[in-house]
Formats: sequence, C-alpha cells, structure tokens
Amino acid sequence: APVAVFPSTVTAAGSLFPSPAPTAAEDHTLDRTATTRFQELQKQRQKQKDDFGAALKDMAEDGNFRHQIAKVCQQKLFHTEWDLTLKALLEETLEADPDVAFEALAQQALLKARRAVPNAVKL
Repeated sequence: APVAVFPSTVTAAGSLFPSPAPTAAEDHTLDRTATTRFQELQKQRQKQKDDFGAALKDMAEDGNFRHQIAKVCQQKLFHTEWDLTLKALLEETLEADPDVAFEALAQQALLKARRAVPNAVKL
C-alpha cells in the first residue's frame, strides 16, 4: 500500500480527493480575523507614534533637546548589522559633538524614508 503523505486527504482505498473549497462562513471568519488583526496592528502603530510624540514633547520641555532627540532617533532607526555599526559610531559622535550627530541622524532618517517610499516626493 502506498504511504500517504497527507492522510487526511487519502481514503482507505488510496484515492486522492482535493481539499474542499472554504464555505462562505469560513471565508467570512477568515476575513473577519484578518480585519481584526489589521486593526490591532494599526492601533499598535498608532500607540508607538503617540509614545514617540510624547517622548519628543517631554524632551522639548527638558533642556538638552537635540541630544535627547538624537538618542530616540537612534533607537527607532537602527535594526540591521550595518545600522548597528553606524549607531555605535553615532553614539561616540553624540558624546563628542551632539550637533554633528544630530545632522548625521537626520540624514540617515531621510535616506530610510526615501527607501521606504521610493516614489515619494524628494524631501
């Protein structure tokens, strides 16, 4: 007897049946699940934006605004290994000359934004 790779789709006699198409109710459930997940992700992103905005506002009320905003930007911008190397260099620069580090972070943010939205109007 042949070995069934997917036993749920093979009968005792060994004939293969195609998987049945999802019913309208199953389609509706899948759509609702996807919509709910999308809404959750939107809420999560909005919360991150709100948290980021609140952090910037707090920093603006503090004295050392450029230094603080540069640190927050570092945390939000750098993810890849190359980014982490760049981040380490910027951290050193931030201690030595915050204005230079701030300009470098602004340029990096601009590059990332342009890559993320290639057809965007050039800033």
